[in-house]
Amino acid sequence: MAKITEYKKIGAEFLSDPVKCIVLREKMPVDAATLFEALKAPESWLAMLPIERAEWHQPFGAKTTRTIGVKDTEVLEQFFEWEEGRSFAFRLERGTVAIFNAHAERYEVIEQPGGCSELKLTVRTQASGLTALFTPVLMSIFKWQARKALKKLAIHLARKN
Repeated sequence: MAKITEYKKIGAEFLSDPVKCIVLREKMPVDAATLFEALKAPESWLAMLPIERAEWHQPFGAKTTRTIGVKDTEVLEQFFEWEEGRSFAFRLERGTVAIFNAHAERYEVIEQPGGCSELKLTVRTQASGLTALFTPVLMSIFKWQARKALKKLAIHLARKN
């Protein structure tokens, strides 16, 4: 079994520095309420990310946790913000991925005209050890992966509706 890493306890302040964060926006083919409900469904995360498991530990809200896994790798996320129907944010709590000191993501759902919505994603990672030397490269990779994931989510939602 891989070693479990406890990540740095962070909150909203971690995502407040625009210089250190990635911010992406993607138009979604569903209204805001439908998008928010889809973000609570494991199958949406499986459609957009290269993961095999997404297990929510309910009830939904601040302090809710979720386990994400792929093969022998597992990460426990803890939600520190939750505004039903509008936004949520989580941090990595602990897991078997040792390249992080801290990682957080915020998802904001914004209603748009014509029955569509926009998803705003804010991401920040703090790498650990020698990996920290490559943070700019790591963030470029995360940005590319996140953009790809949001597009996959839009396709998933279009197919469902």
